[in-house]
Amino acid sequence: MAPSITSEKLTLSYPLFGASFIDVDRLLVAGGGGEGHSGVGNKITVVDTSTKPGKSITVTSEIELSKDEDAVMSLSALNTSSGVKALVGINSSQQAKLNEHFRVFDVPKEGEITLASKHALFRKTDAETYQRLVRVDGEGKMAVIASGSGLTPTSASEVVVLDVSSLSVKRRIRLPGKEEVGDVDISKGGKQVVYCSPGDIYIASTEKEEKNLKPIALKWKSLDRPKGSFRSVRFSNNGRLVAVYNLFGRSGAIILLIDTSGEIISRRNVHSGVKAVTSMDSLILSPTSTLIAVAGADQSVQLFLVGGPIKAIKTFKGVHPFQITKLAFSSLPSSGTTVKLATTSMGNTIVVFSIPVYETDGKWQLRQISMKLTAFLVLISLIGVAVFAIALQLMFNARAGFGKEQERTEKLEHLDKKSPEAAEAPGEWMLGEAQEIGAGVM
Repeated sequence: MAPSITSEKLTLSYPLFGASFIDVDRLLVAGGGGEGHSGVGNKITVVDTSTKPGKSITVTSEIELSKDEDAVMSLSALNTSSGVKALVGINSSQQAKLNEHFRVFDVPKEGEITLASKHALFRKTDAETYQRLVRVDGEGKMAVIASGSGLTPTSASEVVVLDVSSLSVKRRIRLPGKEEVGDVDISKGGKQVVYCSPGDIYIASTEKEEKNLKPIALKWKSLDRPKGSFRSVRFSNNGRLVAVYNLFGRSGAIILLIDTSGEIISRRNVHSGVKAVTSMDSLILSPTSTLIAVAGADQSVQLFLVGGPIKAIKTFKGVHPFQITKLAFSSLPSSGTTVKLATTSMGNTIVVFSIPVYETDGKWQLRQISMKLTAFLVLISLIGVAVFAIALQLMFNARAGFGKEQERTEKLEHLDKKSPEAAEAPGEWMLGEAQEIGAGVM
């Protein structure tokens, strides 16, 4: 039987808003109580998620940030030749003249986390504009950040593409009107970014400016497209996209596999208990499959495998006591048999799932029991239960002397043929009645 998915839980002292794996074992998380004197600090924490018998996930280092600035709202780990960096979104104090929202921290294997630099990269640098999202490409050369401006946006979100070696801006993209960026991703080679607003999905080059940036024309007929809004988007295998679309009125969510031409290849509803999706992450396993995880507003986490048809793999309910804020996959293991999925929440909790995988012909796959094998095992189990029940009944009958009573009944039936009066003996009718009741109960 395939190994099962396991999980470990850790509770910190602050609400968590960001998570990113440094490698297959080390996890960066961050968040806090924000600016003010709430008594809840703003922190960045490194967690060792490697587990052995008798060992749980543990904190290995932590830095407490200023309480006069905002909490960490976005976070991405970056591996460079000079060591690990954390690219972090923290708003400066509301009293500051310049909002230096983009921070870089050095994260050594041993020792303290330290601030390396801070920058103001958005054109609009007021206190209400914050760095909502940050993503790094698979090669660690390019990054993309996106702004947000709260519940009542006064201007459109801005997407900024960065060269991480020099932290120079390569490209700026402003959404039309007052649209907010719901999610953003950057391709493995860093040549394209994809982002979504509530109504549209856009793909743009990281290297050249398009004068008239237009969203992907989704071939989703208006009669077939329900009211709702895009929540998340990621690059998938073969240059395709995976997106989450929350239905209007918090009535569910749909996962879409989309070709870059706008053709919807496959779609699947998230499980029925989910009113809306709050977060998503993806991990490309091979050129033909991508593993995705979505977090529901009901604190559930559901896994899907995306290739052709979208397949639901597993649902975990009640993962956290409060809203899930972030999902983050680790990289594929260079050696080992699991990938990890970290989930964080407003309730200060981290839950890390270990998902069994294996490699064959250069492709990673999930270790799953096939439906045919599952049915076969269920059938074998049912046969085993039936055989055990029969054996138990025979043993019970033998010990209770029911075999002898059956023999006596047969003799009485034989006498009945010779003497009609014998059949009216009270004991025989009671024995026959008891046999019928016993047969119904057993």
